[in-house]
Amino acid sequence: MADLPPPIHVSRRKSNWGLVVLATIAGLILLIVASKMLTPSRVVRVAHGNKPLQDASRKAQAELPTFIDALKHRTDGQRFFVRGNFKTTGGPEYLWVKDVAFDGTDFHGTLDESPMLYRKAKRGDPVTMKRNEVYDWAIKEGSSVKGAYTTKIVGSGG
Repeated sequence: MADLPPPIHVSRRKSNWGLVVLATIAGLILLIVASKMLTPSRVVRVAHGNKPLQDASRKAQAELPTFIDALKHRTDGQRFFVRGNFKTTGGPEYLWVKDVAFDGTDFHGTLDESPMLYRKAKRGDPVTMKRNEVYDWAIKEGSSVKGAYTTKIVGSGG
């Protein structure tokens, strides 16, 4: 009888494993939903070296004198924005700045987006950037938008 395996004990208590699995799945679902709610829907990740996006930014830079001239001669109802290249340890973060002014060297305005990586300012803070840090620009007048070249590319899936 020594060669026989030990006896099997069958418990009459109900197992809680089903409850544990169910609670774990519910917790994961809540975590996923919460992370989606906390991530701004306007955040778009693009691959480094995205040629259409780079071309759009080059066009915005080439036409920056037109933007500056319009800024100097602004009319009622026009709103001016620049998208700046904000450097972070995780790479550049491109954020829109509103209420833009230009002093001949630098652009000044108010950060119009909540940064994900950039830690030196938050939405609503005043920011300053050099001309060469402007990634895009936009002039809004009513429903009309001039510029915003990179937004058109990102919006088209480019």
